[in-house]
Amino acid sequence: DIASLAKLSGKDMPVSGTLNTRVALHGSMENPIGNGNLSVTNALAYNEPINSVQIKFGGTGDQAHATLAVSLPAGSINSDVTVNPKLKTYTARLTSTGITIQKLESVKAKNLDATGTVAINASGQGSFDNPQLTASIQIPSLSIHNQQVADIKLDAAVANHVANAPLTSAAMHTSIDAKARVNLTGDYETDATLDTKNIPLQPIVAVYS
Repeated sequence: DIASLAKLSGKDMPVSGTLNTRVALHGSMENPIGNGNLSVTNALAYNEPINSVQIKFGGTGDQAHATLAVSLPAGSINSDVTVNPKLKTYTARLTSTGITIQKLESVKAKNLDATGTVAINASGQGSFDNPQLTASIQIPSLSIHNQQVADIKLDAAVANHVANAPLTSAAMHTSIDAKARVNLTGDYETDATLDTKNIPLQPIVAVYS
């Protein structure tokens, strides 16, 4: 039981569910050999139900590979990663064809009256010392209290210790463009901009009236 394991770790975490594992591994961190799997069913994490979590992993000596499949009432998430411990390199991928916002318990609990579908795609490769990553989050149409927000798209890229993340969308009869650039070393210097066209106030007042 996950809740019991959380208590044994000394941390009070709002998680529960049934955990099953099978592991047969030997070797070292730089030379892993073997395979295993981990499954979680009937889980609840931070009041969000999770149908199942499946993790499969294996090592051939030169490489270690793992896959992840998460099934939620609101949708699914899949990921895989391959690591070469000796060379300290990796490749990774994460996808979700659609998370239905109105089926998320956190949205229901806050009575946000929000509907829409979130699609996530991310991939990366490189070295542990200089990771590379590209990610995209898209919401073609989002409705909040009957107000429409269209074509929300966040693209993120990490390369050479710098992260860039532009965001575009159309809401309240106007367009929104935001950009952020963050240095991932030193003092994490950040540059960010937000540009909008003329925003009519009447729809905003109507949402909160």
